[in-house]
Amino acid sequence: MAASSRVPTTSLLALPARSHAPPVRRWKPSKTFVAAASNTFEVGTANGYSPVTVNATAGTFPADFTVKSIQGRTVRQSASSVQRYWSLTGAGITADLTFQYLVGDVMGTEANYKVIREIGGTSVAFPTSSVNTGAHTATLTSVSSFSNWTVGEILSPTRRRLRSVA
Repeated sequence: MAASSRVPTTSLLALPARSHAPPVRRWKPSKTFVAAASNTFEVGTANGYSPVTVNATAGTFPADFTVKSIQGRTVRQSASSVQRYWSLTGAGITADLTFQYLVGDVMGTEANYKVIREIGGTSVAFPTSSVNTGAHTATLTSVSSFSNWTVGEILSPTRRRLRSVA
């Protein structure tokens, strides 16, 4: 067989020096509000994008604000909550918050969900918050204290039988 008719067993693929692939998106968890405005914090975890929109309606500006998304539940979070929470850090503003979560995060009955804040190991649910089950978002207005936040069902306290101590 002549050398020119041989079929190579391996081949190399030459790539151009510059790829035409879209750039990697860099999520920015910190932003500065210079006035009342709405900012979407493009955050997420290994299992997906879960942004938070912070609509600063009043405050002392400029004001720094940070949002982080954490996969899993907080210590006090019920099994009927989304499987993520957000850590919000900021001061000096009042804002409307909109949390977007993934369909795969939903546990329990999504139509019963409310926004829940955890601060100092105590969970506080906000019955006035609203949930859009089609868009998988939850919104709470007029927030001025920031900490860990999630979305889930409000659970009633459980009854416990107390025994006398002798």
